[in-house]
Formats: sequence, structure tokens, C-alpha cells
Amino acid sequence: MSKTFRSALWVGASARRPFLVCLLFLCTVCGVLVAKGGLTDPLPQFELGAQEILHTHRILWNFLPVGYASLLGWAYIVGAPWGVAGMHVCAMAMHAMLLLLTFVALYSLLRQAGSEPFAALVALMISLYPELIEGVTRIGDTEATLLTLLWIVLAIGKLRRAPGVGWAVMSGLAIAFGTLVRPNLALMPLLLAWALLGTAWRRALQLVATSLATMVAAYCLVTMAIHGRPFLPQNGDYNLYAGANSYTEQALLGSYNGEDSILMDMAAHGRPVTLNWLQPANRPGVADIRDAIYQPYYRQMSHTFIREHPGMMLKLAALKLATFLRPDTKRYHFFDAHKSAGVMAWLAGRTLEAIEVPAWILLLAWSRLRQWRGESMLVALMTAIYVLPFLLVNSDPRFRTALDVVLLAEMARMLYQRRCQLRQPVVCGVS
Repeated sequence: MSKTFRSALWVGASARRPFLVCLLFLCTVCGVLVAKGGLTDPLPQFELGAQEILHTHRILWNFLPVGYASLLGWAYIVGAPWGVAGMHVCAMAMHAMLLLLTFVALYSLLRQAGSEPFAALVALMISLYPELIEGVTRIGDTEATLLTLLWIVLAIGKLRRAPGVGWAVMSGLAIAFGTLVRPNLALMPLLLAWALLGTAWRRALQLVATSLATMVAAYCLVTMAIHGRPFLPQNGDYNLYAGANSYTEQALLGSYNGEDSILMDMAAHGRPVTLNWLQPANRPGVADIRDAIYQPYYRQMSHTFIREHPGMMLKLAALKLATFLRPDTKRYHFFDAHKSAGVMAWLAGRTLEAIEVPAWILLLAWSRLRQWRGESMLVALMTAIYVLPFLLVNSDPRFRTALDVVLLAEMARMLYQRRCQLRQPVVCGVS
């Protein structure tokens, strides 16, 4: 090996040293969590699909999106030879892998605006966000949602700066896999129109068509492999009904989620039903609110409520936004009642985690719209597209966590870029 080549390798390794050190540290944290933690289960709705994957390699139940449940199910398959303990360890390892990929995505996003040490250290600090660390030992789709959001921002940002078929395909793949985890991400193709505003219209149409075709093909292929045929999850009317009935306000104020309102409204209309996320919806002799036979009724009742109570829908939209932005303190009862200090610390942490969206809005206002272009405009549009559906359907504070992390990275990028512009205005520009 020549001296020049060895020197080049050394320079490359040195340039990557902060990234590798941070990645090694994060791997160690994840490894410790997997080694000593136990898998907890506050979101059992994903367990049913994962068990179907474990036993049949398919998800036949089509009520919820299949993306996260499939990942969890295949982790169970890998760990099944070692029993329940092995399944839980593999599930935690899967969450740890999602967290490591999130670190890489955060690093890639921040590296576009700042130096190597800045990108690596900020990506590490954000990856140690309490909700993400807790997610390694908990069943939940937050990490998968976050990873797809970061992938969407990265791919569409690249497409805006360098319009080409490759980034159009990557954008389509990102949106497809995001839709598999959270269906409201199917609206993200709207970002393509903004990203290609400066491109010749024929070329822009070709790239949008390429991205959409990739998105549809990827989504259909994955759902065919998992479900046996292309399908959309059947919880759309359910969520709309949860967000548009006479008891939605009571449910949002009482449990920070509108789903309980379905039980109350159905009972008020002489249709008593039950809900058990650990059991299939179509059990003989059991009226479960997820059963497909109720979907037309949900659609009819919600559409009637929206048409007859437009003023109430505006009030509920404001309440849903407040619910979306409030601290996610619903899981405090999972703690031991005797550990009151731990509960208070946990609640305080959840309260602090709820400041990202207001802080981001204040930072944009402080910048006086100087940075409302490039990546900042992309993140702002992505945030609006992500949040708006929750103002119509059901809302829950946990839906905000993935967005919090994206906005933390965006605020770090904006502050670094502002500092860079003040020190070297000629060299540093807004992307």
C-alpha cells in the first residue's frame, strides 16, 4: 500500500472520528438497554399483528397499518428459538437498530449545514432524547415514524437541490415506507410540488410521476408480501368517528385521546360495544368497535356530525391541536405508586419535551423569516402536512414525539447556520 494511499485513509478516518465515536457510544447505550431492560407493553395494539407474523408470516387482520407490526413480528421470529425472553431481546435490538439509523439520518441532515463534530455531537445528543431511549424497551411505533420523517426530509431536500431520477425514487420509497407506519404520511407527496418549483415543468412532471409511481409500487409490493394483497388499513373511518362525535370533547379532555368517545357515543345510540386490543376484532358473539361491520356506520355518523356541527368541529380542531401539543403524561400509572419521586421526575421530563414545537415557532419568528427558505421551508411544510390530519380525526400527544425530534434537529441547524453567517457571512449561506 503506497504512502499516499495510507495518508488518504488516515485523513478519511480522522474526518469521520467524531461520527464514529458518537456512534460507538450510542451503540453502547443501546447494548446496555437491551442487556438489562425488559420489554414493556403500553401499546398492545401492535402485538396482535406481530403475533400473526410470528405464527403465519402474514398479517391477515387489516385494521391497523402493517409497517411497525411487521418489524416487531420479524424480530419475534428471530428470537423465537430462545423463547419469550429471546423474542423480547430481539424486539429491543430492533428498536435499538432503528435508533442507530435515526442517529445516522440526523447526522446526515445536520452535516449539510455544519461541521463534522457539530453534526456528530448534536445528532448524538438528540438520539439520547428520553422518549427515544425509553422506546428501545417499549412497544411503540415512534422510532419507525421518526426514521421515515427524517428520510423524507433528506430525500426531498436532496431532490430540491439536485433534481434527478435517483432522488425522486428515494423520495417515493421514503413516503411509501412512512405510509406503511403512519398513513397520514401519504400526504407527503405535496412536498414534491414545492421542491420542484424551480425546475422546468416537463422535467418536474417526470420527477413527480417517478416518485409517485415508486411510492405506489413499493407500498403495494410490501402490503402484498405482508397481507397477501394490496390494502389500506381500515381504521380511517374509526379515527374520523373518534374525532367527530358528541363525546369527542369529553374524551380528549379526560384521556387525551378521542377513542373512548366511540364507546360512549355507540352506547348512547343503543349500540354497546367493547374494545380489547389483545384480541381479534371479529370474535364470535363479541361486539368489538374495530369490527369491519361498524365501519360504514362510523363513516355515516361522522359525516353527519361534521355537516350538522361545523362550529363544534372548529372547537374540536382547537382542542385536538392543544391535545397534540400537550405533554404526554398518560403513562404515569405504569410506575410503581410508591416511587413518587420517580413519577414526578418523569412528569417533569414529559413537560419539558412538549416545548419543541413552540420553541421552533419562536425561533422562526425571531429569525424574522430570514431562513424561511430551503431546508427551513421544507421542514415547515412537512410539519403542517403532518399535523393537519390530526385536527380532523383523532389526536394524541404521542403522535407528536417524532416531530419533536425533527424540530430539535432543525433548530440546531438554524442556530448553527445563524452563528456561521454572523462570523463568516461570505462563506456560509442558507441552504
